[in-house]
Amino acid sequence: MRRLLIILLLASALFPLTGCADSQASALSVVDAEVMLAPPGVSVTAALMTVKNDSDQSITIERIEAEDFEHVELHKTEVVDGTARMIAQKNLTIPAGGTLELAHGGYHLMLYAPARGFAEGDVVKLTLYTSAGRISVNAPVKRLSL
Repeated sequence: MRRLLIILLLASALFPLTGCADSQASALSVVDAEVMLAPPGVSVTAALMTVKNDSDQSITIERIEAEDFEHVELHKTEVVDGTARMIAQKNLTIPAGGTLELAHGGYHLMLYAPARGFAEGDVVKLTLYTSAGRISVNAPVKRLSL
C-alpha cells in the first residue's frame, strides 16, 4: 500500500510537466498562411505565413511537414551583387513576444514534389514542429500575387 501511495504521488508530481510543451505551442499562432499555386508541370512551390509567439520564451521551428508534399524546406532569400538566391535554413527561431514573417523576398517555405495536382482554393495542411510542440494550420492554395 505504501509503495502504491509513493507511485501515485510521484506520478501526480509529473503531470504538470507533461503540459509544458503544449501550453507553449498554444502560445504560437499562425495567420495569413497560403501556398502559392504552381504553374503546370512545376514540382515545387512556396508557402507564406506569419507566425506569432505570445509566450515569454523563444520558440524554434525545427521542421515543417506539408500534407501531399514529399518534403518541405525552410529558406531565406538573400540578394548578393544584385542576384537573389535562396539559402536553406536548418531552423528558425521566433523570439519571446515576437513575430516571424514568412514572405516573398525573405524567409519562406519551399514545398517539394506534390503527390497530386492542386487548384486555386484547395487547402494544404501544414504542421510546424517546434521546440514547444507542434501546431497545424490549413493553408489555402492561391495564385501568386506580388
